[in-house]
Amino acid sequence: MRVSIRGYIDLKTTYGMGNVTKKIKIRYLVVDACISYNALLGRSSLNKLGAIVSTPHLAMKFPTEKGKIATIYVDQ
Repeated sequence: MRVSIRGYIDLKTTYGMGNVTKKIKIRYLVVDACISYNALLGRSSLNKLGAIVSTPHLAMKFPTEKGKIATIYVDQ
């Protein structure tokens, strides 16, 4: 598989929906590649978000800006 690096971009990213959201600034590495993922989050992004990831449950939980706990599930 051939991957072409296009560069970096800093974007303010919103996680969650409705009343349970959190916005953080993330630096993305943009690549041109044929893969099945839209984005891969690194350890620094997960730490900044305060996220706990559960691979067996295909879910991620994180605290929102209003003090609630949001859960994001994988959409297969």
